[in-house]
Formats: sequence, structure tokens, C-alpha cells
Amino acid sequence: MKFTRILRSMLFLPILLLSGMAGYAQDGKPYSLRYRINTTQVVPGYKNNAEVMDALNAALSTDKDIAYVLVQGVASPEGPQAVNRRVARERAENLVRELTASHASQDPSLYRVSIYEPDWADALGYLSRSTHPWKDDAIAIIRSGGADREARLKDLWVGEAWDDLMRHWLPVSRRTDVRIVYAVPAADRTKASSRILFERSRSQVRADFRNNQAQLDAVCASQADSVYLDAWASVEGTVAVNRSLSEKRAAAVKAYLVQKGVPADRIVTRVKGEDWEGLRRKVVASDSADKNRILWILDNASLSASAKKQALRELDGGEIWRHLVLDTMTDLRAVEVSYSGAAVSAPVSEPSPEVPDEPSVEPVVEPSIEPVVEPSEELVVESSEEPVLELSAESSKEPDIVIAPESSSQTTESQEVEPSTDPAGNATGMTDSQAEGQQPSDSANLSDISRAAATAAAAAAVPVLREPRTLFGLSTNVLYDAVTAVNFGIEIPVGHHSEIRADYMFPWWVKGDNSRAFQIQHLDLGYRYYLKGWEKRDADVLRGWYLSGSVGTGKFDIEPNRKGVQGKEFMASVGAGYTLPLGDWWRMDLGLGIGAMYADFQNYQWQEDKQLHFENESHYLWLGPVSAKVSFIYLFHYNRKITK
Repeated sequence: MKFTRILRSMLFLPILLLSGMAGYAQDGKPYSLRYRINTTQVVPGYKNNAEVMDALNAALSTDKDIAYVLVQGVASPEGPQAVNRRVARERAENLVRELTASHASQDPSLYRVSIYEPDWADALGYLSRSTHPWKDDAIAIIRSGGADREARLKDLWVGEAWDDLMRHWLPVSRRTDVRIVYAVPAADRTKASSRILFERSRSQVRADFRNNQAQLDAVCASQADSVYLDAWASVEGTVAVNRSLSEKRAAAVKAYLVQKGVPADRIVTRVKGEDWEGLRRKVVASDSADKNRILWILDNASLSASAKKQALRELDGGEIWRHLVLDTMTDLRAVEVSYSGAAVSAPVSEPSPEVPDEPSVEPVVEPSIEPVVEPSEELVVESSEEPVLELSAESSKEPDIVIAPESSSQTTESQEVEPSTDPAGNATGMTDSQAEGQQPSDSANLSDISRAAATAAAAAAVPVLREPRTLFGLSTNVLYDAVTAVNFGIEIPVGHHSEIRADYMFPWWVKGDNSRAFQIQHLDLGYRYYLKGWEKRDADVLRGWYLSGSVGTGKFDIEPNRKGVQGKEFMASVGAGYTLPLGDWWRMDLGLGIGAMYADFQNYQWQEDKQLHFENESHYLWLGPVSAKVSFIYLFHYNRKITK
């Protein structure tokens, strides 16, 4: 299952929220210490670590009332996930030990350790802004979600893509970030929020999923007097099931907070259902080439929720819907937690805008004096807008349903089911059949006439989209060409790993008086299996390591100087090789085959009358290397129209 990661700023969202609670600017930077690869100890001479440590120690030595210190370890995503988690945690814990040793008078319990694991999807923002010729290939590899993404990135453009990521993106992921949270009077507080994210079709709260741990810690540490839980779902599946799913998510978050010490009577849960407005915001902010077609459907008021889903599923044979579900909708499966100092005695539809003065104190973050260069906006398929930073709860056009479940519940659903609301983003509380009693039916909304009108309008507004599709490749072996053995081959990709091929060699040189000759006709038929394969028959085909097998036959007449041999030969071999991409449509193929070659032949001598005198017949069997390749391949392709 593929999930994208949230935007860069959410790494430290709890701190930004807390800073908003005290009126500080929300764009302050953390104290960030950098690490070399696979190291967990701070090296003062590396990057600007010495200056950052000086500033951090000075801040910790202040006489201000420190509420707590957040220390977050971060590891880059290459290598095994378990190792990355261990490295991130060790970085944070080692730094805490160093800081507590330097500030022995402070209570060690002030330090709170968490980790964040960047995913390869975090690199999408960096790649989308780059001008590298391989960036589209790299984005496609990362979005594929395969376990071999790292290996495929290393192979891309003969390692050029990997080298660039190693220099510019991966190093900033190896760090530990420190935030100092101070206590200030409650009179300075305003409302803040956190966003708890869920896996697709799931309602269990996973603290280790994406940045949930930091989000949950921020709520638990806020000492808030009122907490509002707005539960959402993404729009795949039915309205009724998605509403049930968002209700279970609200109950699960409430149960978690109560378990961590938040009083149950301060928590208000509100079921929102399918988040259509959230989906639209993300589509608007995306750089998708299909944006206009998607928005035309989302903004069509004549379509019901189920009709919109069906129309979205039909775009490009389901490919756009797949990207929406796996990429764009990941942040819609969430519970938005709004909290403040306003006391709540009974459930209300919206939190009170008034925050009464109280003698209690609330943590707030002081902006760091040491800026740090961080990876920015690492998602290209999701909105750069950060709903988790909004300071007020999102209003609903219909009354919210307020629930107060006492424990977490789980849901079992098909993979097609996920969080949702009606097209306006409102919670309806109705099943599909009930909703259809108030809205035009799918059959009426998507009748032949309406569907034709929709198609015509979309076609007029959106340019025709095309994508390349490889048909076949033509090749020549330059080793044979070098000895004037003219040859060509045809390479046809099949499926996602295979290639069938044919090679024909046909030098036909002979001197006028028959005293010299170099004549061969040989046909090979072969099969190759590429170990890594490709997703589509586009510019990604035929690249990397392969295993091969072939059989061939032919006839020959080779006469170097008045003595020669004529006959027929048969050959079978197995082999291996590597196909190196040279741009999108050229390949260089290096291969070696071993096997058996059998030949029946006759020796002959050239006579003065220009006739050939044939002698004894013989045969020959050879076991060993039978073929070598240094070939160049050109891939023929066409731009296939993407159907609407």
C-alpha cells in the first residue's frame, strides 16, 4: 500500500501550533544539528553544528520558565526502515544525554524524544522543481511505491539521478531538531490544532504513522480546557460507510487522549464524513496536468456524490482515480483536533471564540535564532496549504453530529472504502439510497445527453493529453559491423519484464574471380528476462540486467585466400547482459552467450579456371562462448492519446 508523506512544515507542527497559542510568529526555525550518513553523534565541526550548539546551550541556560524541550531525530530514507528508525532515535537520545550532562541543574524529564522517518515520497517536491532531464522518470519510480525504488533510482541515468539526490536532498534528512517550549500566561493563548492521520480503510490510531506521534504529543501536552475532534474520511467508497468510518476515527482519537490523561468531559467529537472540499483544495494546489478535468467534475453541481465518484473513476481508464486515492487523498483520512483554553461544559457545534483569562500557564515556543535549510514542500500531488495550522475549526453547512464514545473501535472494510462527506463537504448521515432521494439519481445525472455534454465541455476546456508508448527497437551489433558482418536485430518488449528478439547477419562479399569470399546468412531467435522490469511500455522499457536464451541457424562460405570452407551451422545458448539507457529512446546493450554450436561443412580450393574444387566433408562441435554483443538499440514509439 502506498502512502505519501505530509509537507515539510508538519515535521514540527506541534511546536508551530504551540507557538501560535502564545502569539509568537509561526515561522520560527528549530535548532537543527546535522549528521554524516549512518552516524548518531553530533560532530561540532560538521556543517554549522558548532554555532547551533552554542545557540541551543545559551537558550537552555535562560532564566525563563521552560515547559519542555522537544527533540526529534530524523533519518534519511535509504536503506532498511528498521535501521532508519533506530538511527533516528539514537540521534535524538544521544543529543538529550549530551544536553542533560551540560545542564545538570535541569530536570531531565523536560526532554521529550520523538522521531520522524522521511519517505521517498518526500523527495517529490524537490524533483518537481528541478530541471533535470530524468526528473519525470524519478518521480514515476517514487510514485510506483515498489520495494525496489531505491535500487531503480540508483540505476536511473547511469547513477546521475542518485548522485544528485545524495548531494542535494538526502543530506538534509540526516539531522536532529530541537524546540524549546516556554510557559506563558493563559491570557496570551489562542486556539490551535493538530491533525491525526489514518491508514486507508482503518480507524486505529497509530502513533508511529507519519507524524502522528508529534501531533498527539502536542495535544496531550497542551493542558487544554476544550478539545474538538472533527473526523473526516476520503471520498472513495459509499457515503454511509465513510461516515461510519469517520465516526470510529473520532472515537479512537478520543479514547487515546483519555488514556493519556485528557479529561473525557473536555472532548467534543463531531463527525464530518467525506472531505470533498479538502479534495478540491488539494487538486487546485497540485501541478497535475489533469487538474481541469478533475475540477470540472468536482464543481459540477448537477452530479451527486456517487455520480462524481463514477465520473472520476472513468478518467483515463481509472489511472487518475488511482493517483487520487493513493496520493492526493492520503491527508483527507484524518481527525482534526482543535484545542484552546475555553472551558466546555456541554457539547456545542463550534468552539467559543472567546478565551477567558485564567491564572494557569500554557506552553509556547520561542522562535530559534538559528535558521536551517530544510527540504521544502516535499509533495507535489498534495496541496501546499496546511489545514493543520488553521487556528479555527472548519465550519459545516449542516449541524454536526456530536458523539462521545468511551473507547476506540475498529473497522473492517474493503480496500475500496475510505473516509467521506457529501460534495459540499457536509456530513449527511445518510446512506446512498437515502441520499438519492434528495439528489438527482446517477442515471438521471449521467444520462446519454448529460454525459455527452460533459464530455464536450471537458474536451473544449482541456487540451488533448498523450503519453509515449514503445512499439519495438532496431539494433545492430558493432562487434560484427567492425569486421563488415552487416547485421540488424528487432527487439519487442512484452509484458513488464520480457523481450522477444530476432537477429539477422548477412555479409555477402565475394571477389570477382571467386578467390576470396565472406558470406554468411544467420538468423537468431531469442528471449530475455529483465530483472527489474518496467511499469508501462514507455521510455522505461529495456534497461538494466537481464538473462537470455537463443537458438539460431544459418549457412556460411568463408574463403580468406583461395582456400575456404562452406557449410551449415546450428547454435543454442544462454547468457546474461546489461542494457544501458542513453536518454529516453537509445540503449547500449552489452551481453555474452555460452552454449553449443554444431557445423557440417566442406573444405575447398580455388582453381586457376576460377572454379572451386571441393574436398572432404566434415563436422565440428564447439562448447563455450558462442556470442558477444556490443549493440546500439533505437526504440520506435508513438504518442498514445489518453482517452477521457
